[in-house]
Amino acid sequence: MNTTPNTQPGPQGQHQYPNGAHYNTGSGPQPAYQYPPLRPQVRRPWWERDGVIGKIFAGAGVFVTLIGVVMLLVIAARAGLLRPEIRVTGGALLSGLLLAGSIRLESRLGGRIGAIALAATGTAGLFLCVVAATNFYEWIPGAAGLVIAAAIAAGTVAIAMRWNSQALAVMMTAGVGVLAPVLTEGLTVPLIAFLVLLQAAGCVPEFSKDWPAIAAARTLPVALAATVAAELESYRASTHIAAYLVATIALSSALTASRRTNEWITACVYAVASVPMIVAVTSLTGPVAAIAGAAIAVMTLGAVIAARQVGAGTSAAAALVVGAALLASAVTVTRGPWLSVILLGIGVVLAASTYQVKNHYAAALSIVFTAAGYLAVAVTGVGTSVEDEPGVAFTAGLLMTISALLIALVGVRRYGADKEGATALGTIALLASVGLVHRGLFALVLGDGGRPVAQFAITVTWMLIASALLWLSLRVEGSATATVSMGLSVSVLALGKLFLHDLSSLDGIVRAGAFIVVGLTLLAAGAGYAQAFAKRAAARRVEEEQSAPQQPRPMVTW
Repeated sequence: MNTTPNTQPGPQGQHQYPNGAHYNTGSGPQPAYQYPPLRPQVRRPWWERDGVIGKIFAGAGVFVTLIGVVMLLVIAARAGLLRPEIRVTGGALLSGLLLAGSIRLESRLGGRIGAIALAATGTAGLFLCVVAATNFYEWIPGAAGLVIAAAIAAGTVAIAMRWNSQALAVMMTAGVGVLAPVLTEGLTVPLIAFLVLLQAAGCVPEFSKDWPAIAAARTLPVALAATVAAELESYRASTHIAAYLVATIALSSALTASRRTNEWITACVYAVASVPMIVAVTSLTGPVAAIAGAAIAVMTLGAVIAARQVGAGTSAAAALVVGAALLASAVTVTRGPWLSVILLGIGVVLAASTYQVKNHYAAALSIVFTAAGYLAVAVTGVGTSVEDEPGVAFTAGLLMTISALLIALVGVRRYGADKEGATALGTIALLASVGLVHRGLFALVLGDGGRPVAQFAITVTWMLIASALLWLSLRVEGSATATVSMGLSVSVLALGKLFLHDLSSLDGIVRAGAFIVVGLTLLAAGAGYAQAFAKRAAARRVEEEQSAPQQPRPMVTW
């Protein structure tokens, strides 16, 4: 049998064996690489995968043991079993033995799961013993109890980071968060203090570890407790301080994890942690609530800007918190006619900031607050009771005008919106707002006698808007058909109001003045538009002549 390699070049210029395997002629004939046969994958039952049974039993053992510790500390006391010193000492001794056993077990083969469960039980038991000695039996002063609890929490975090175990930190934190209210006999300020301490300690791993579960485990219990406390104890300073601390700690954690894969988890946790702060703002008095809401907005936006590269989820959560804080403070200050002014003012500030620094969430907030301000104008009756609240009507109308112009400008300059569409929306808003501005202004200056003058001013302003639209159409690149149509429509609307409303409702000099001023405006607008249009057409002809190819001159021969 001939086994001489075939020296005919292969498809890529290489020599090959009779079976088709190629070899490199530069280093001599080489056998083709033999890959090992693939082993068939056997699907194992779920109870054999990664120690599932051991994890389930270990996790259940953590909470069952902690419940037993709580029973030893509190429930046995109510039954008169053993002395308090024996109960607390016994619970601490049991927790210490479990912690020591976890350290010995962790280094053994297959002992990691059991070691994590023992460590979580031991550290949580020690923390609960400190809570009982501080709050239930009052053997330890509050400050000393917090210091000891901080040391236990720091030790738990250190062990969890050394073992690289998120489960250890989560089980310890969740166990304390669920069972600590039993030792404090309900919701108390010491309980919130211990939970805030636990929340702060849980932030440490997030600076170097991608552990999203610990963020939820350490934040949800304290957020719930602080929210209930802020609702029940409205004006207690300690409750408000705790609410602000909870939100601040959650914000720092969210900013730390804002560029990681699990960013949306920490962002949602931050949003939940801010709920007690918003509730606390609503329980304040008017001026204090306004200051608190503004301070929350400034500090939150400042932190996000200082952090620079912040993920979309964290930015959205921060914008939601800012909007909720501002809205809560606005509603707390007043729910009457001035509410529309406050909402519109917030919308104007946000729109102006978006024009300076492009931010999608600030832009969305400005639209939301502006829409809420327009709605408040309609609901509170500012537009129908101008004579009763002329200052409110004038201020609200002025802010409506500014917000309409700003939003249209931001849409065109920052987001590339259609110019004609933005102009149309801005024009509609202006037609509504200038009426409120004039009615409020002349009612404020002239009282009841200012109503006819306001109607005269509205008609003239509408005609000026129409003239401005026609002027703008000459400076819009491309087709300006829509802008011209809007200008003509507004002029028709102004003339319709002049003949159908002003002619019958205005008297004497005011009616004559309305016709004279509107007529002069029409004359000026027509003459100016014709002159500008002619100049534009002449400029276009010059450009076309300059850009046209020059025809060669015929040669003259003699």
